[in-house]
Amino acid sequence: MSQTMNLDELKKLAGPALRHVELVDLARTGSSPSKVQRVAAARWPRRQANAARFLAIMLRDHGDDVFEAFVTTTNRTRSPREGVEHVRGE
Repeated sequence: MSQTMNLDELKKLAGPALRHVELVDLARTGSSPSKVQRVAAARWPRRQANAARFLAIMLRDHGDDVFEAFVTTTNRTRSPREGVEHVRGE
C-alpha cells in the first residue's frame, strides 16, 4: 500500500506543471503517476515531467475535488501554444 504524500508538499512539487495545459491534462487523464511521468518526459524537460507526476499523485491520493481546486485556484495554466518554448523537439 502506498503512503499518501502531504498535500502541501505535492502542491510545491507539482507547481511547474501548472503553467502548461498539456501537462495538467496528462495528469488528469493518465492511468498512473509513473506513466504520466514517462509520457511527459518524451516531450518535456525533467522538471516539468516530474511535476506532472506529482500532479497525478495529488489526483490519485487526494481526489478530483482537491486536484481541480488546486489547478483552478492557482490560475497559472496557459494555452498549449504559450508553453511550446519548453517542449522538446517539435
